Amino acid sequence: MNIRRQPLMLHYGVVLVLCLGYGYFGYELVREQTTFLLLGYALIWSLSTYLISSKKNKWPHDLILGLLFRAILVVALPNLSQDFYRFIWDGFLTAKGLNPYLFSPSQIIEDPTLIDYVVPDGASLVSGMGPLNASHFTNYPPIMQWLFAVPHWLGMSHLLSQVVTLRALIILADLGVFIGGRHLLKRLKMPASRINWYYLNPFIILEFTGNLHFEGVMLCSLTLGLLALSRQRFILTGWSIAMSIMVKLIPLMFLPLIAKHCIPHFVDFRAHCKKAFLVFGAMTITLVLIALPYSSGLTWQHYTDTTALWFTNFEFNASIYYLVRWIGFEWVGYNIIAESGPILSLIVLMTIMTLAWRKDLTQIRPLICTMFWATALYLLLATTVHPWYWATPLLLSLFTPYRFAILGSLLIMVSYTGYQSDGVQEKTLWIALEYIGIYGLAAHELIKSMRPKTHRQAPRIP
Repeated sequence: MNIRRQPLMLHYGVVLVLCLGYGYFGYELVREQTTFLLLGYALIWSLSTYLISSKKNKWPHDLILGLLFRAILVVALPNLSQDFYRFIWDGFLTAKGLNPYLFSPSQIIEDPTLIDYVVPDGASLVSGMGPLNASHFTNYPPIMQWLFAVPHWLGMSHLLSQVVTLRALIILADLGVFIGGRHLLKRLKMPASRINWYYLNPFIILEFTGNLHFEGVMLCSLTLGLLALSRQRFILTGWSIAMSIMVKLIPLMFLPLIAKHCIPHFVDFRAHCKKAFLVFGAMTITLVLIALPYSSGLTWQHYTDTTALWFTNFEFNASIYYLVRWIGFEWVGYNIIAESGPILSLIVLMTIMTLAWRKDLTQIRPLICTMFWATALYLLLATTVHPWYWATPLLLSLFTPYRFAILGSLLIMVSYTGYQSDGVQEKTLWIALEYIGIYGLAAHELIKSMRPKTHRQAPRIP
């Protein structure tokens, strides 16, 4: 056999195995099959690392590969998350011009006077989303609601066709991250191929295209906003950041950091006033126009009440919070999430404000690096860390010298071991192993970055 052909055969052999792996995850795997889930994911993550690390591939090749892997999942119903049932429900109400924030699905199902809010196949959607989801008001921001409505606006009535339509929107967003991320990396004089740690990462492909989570749309808008900011297109920056907030609220934590970037020193306020006015003016106008149709007091009450549950009630796959909870049980004898959740969030906010005050964020690189650490800190102190939440630090890390978020995209899937046939029962050992790996590498990289420059060698991302 020609030796020159061996690497090519190996490459296509890896691609073939990955295609089979994605097919298995999309059409055969059951979430409760923990052993198959973990072994299968470890395999496809390892093979994907081989592809991502290859320096011979051109970007069109990577673009096509990412589309191929996503295309395999196009007609599969999500099997690791049931959130998409709620997406379909909210989308129908929005498409009909009804306010999805006013009533929970359970209220609509049980109250015959809400006949205008009756959703076709509503009983099966409520059964699919589960009683916990159905009993709460929606907490998805307005742009998410508009995206959910797209299949209904297009006249899609079958569940699978609705899912395929939503999936197409997510794939388009991933393409936006791929293209925008490459341009931003080039502007920062970094290898553009780093974006493949996002675009070809099985974590992103399975959680977004497979499980139909819309963080990718938020990250697309955020990436374009940062790219516009690097090019000093301040109105476009404000518009893009506002759009990302109206998809997911996570970018709200970046506003103090962006403000510091726009006005690095108060003594130079007048000199930088125009930049800040354009960015935050465009952002404010966009946010107001998007939120205006949902400006009733009841809407905001329901939205804020539901959002607050992520800080005072819900808990899943946490790290530091679980230690705080254990101390609470030992100290006072009950779960102190109602007190500790807001306190941990306040610590995150105070840390971000401190970073904004003390760090020099004049350049884009330190701004993104600080955004990355802010997001990582938020997740490491959060009471609820679903796997797809990790996509934000993963993407931001690609513009920094830190790699522990990439390792996190492997280890975060361990959280699925908590899903059992009779409900959620998390296993302490698995969570401990997950966060020991993440914290361990994070501490190593942080200590290494704090060494004197003459002895420091920054971590590399291929």
